[in-house]
Amino acid sequence: MGDSADRWQRLQRLFEAASQETGDARSALLGRECADDPALRAEVESLLRASERADDHLSRVVGQAAAEVEAASRLGAGQVLGAYRVERELGRGGMGAVYLAAPVDGGEPVAIKVLWAGRWSPELARHFRRERRILASLDHPYVTRVLGSGSTDDGIPYEVMEYVDGEPLDTFCDRRMLDLTDRVDLFRRVCDAVEHAHLRGIVHRDLKPANVLVKADGTPKLLDFGIAKPLHDAALTGTVFTTRTGVRLMTPTYASPEQVRGEPLTAASDVYSLGVVLYELVTGRLPYDLVRGHPGEVLLAIVDQQPKAPSQWMASGTNVLDPPVLRALEKDPDRRFRSVSALSSAVQAAATELS
Repeated sequence: MGDSADRWQRLQRLFEAASQETGDARSALLGRECADDPALRAEVESLLRASERADDHLSRVVGQAAAEVEAASRLGAGQVLGAYRVERELGRGGMGAVYLAAPVDGGEPVAIKVLWAGRWSPELARHFRRERRILASLDHPYVTRVLGSGSTDDGIPYEVMEYVDGEPLDTFCDRRMLDLTDRVDLFRRVCDAVEHAHLRGIVHRDLKPANVLVKADGTPKLLDFGIAKPLHDAALTGTVFTTRTGVRLMTPTYASPEQVRGEPLTAASDVYSLGVVLYELVTGRLPYDLVRGHPGEVLLAIVDQQPKAPSQWMASGTNVLDPPVLRALEKDPDRRFRSVSALSSAVQAAATELS
């Protein structure tokens, strides 16, 4: 334990020092400080590259946002897309906007996801079609269904999906002040949806509370398979799909260490993300101690900081969930649960001690 803590502190100090240097000065610094530990240097360099990509992305946000607002304004209330009439915008993401729409001839409302017109490219269009194929291959009560697809008059693709009138997973739990048992039960239903995807060879790669909407009756719906990828794809790495600026698409605070480093991913990456989600559901906080919260610090913590046991933050003081949560958050994928169903079963076994 001591050695791990010492290495973490050394890595953190070196990362922060190297962040202040560039070019030859940075190389010289790493050469001096890591002369006895090439693996440490490789880890610091990997984190520096990831941090620089994230910082570069932030510098483009303002310009991209302006372009996206202009593109989104092209779909106003009353505009018709195929058999549907747009009512209002529901939200925005990295690839496009999602709108609430109603069938022209009457019927249940739907959600329509449209690519940003200003960011359309053949690569992005292929990615968009892949998401549609992935959703179409899934048939589970807790996974959002795809209902159809089409293109705007300008040739911009869109997909029609089941509309979920719900709240993000964490918001749903907090607003209703759900107890620990109910939170665990809801989490296990999310696990069922993710396991369904895994059994069909799909890794979600962006599991987080915002991508699980919970309906008023308590039914969760897993959505946004925008960066999901087939497990059998030989190119399944953290950089499989990037924007034209080269920025990796992921949510850093929920990403696995191997995803942050751009390494090949397996279902174990989703197990890790689910571990973060469960940690947050039962403690109200992320598993990392972040001082400044800038991208570099977040990435560094994910790769090397060992999370505290959830029980240390829980008012009840119960520690029954510590073992399954901490195992899901292991840095080494081989030390995590071998499947989401195994994680779910372990959480269920722990929860029985609460009753």
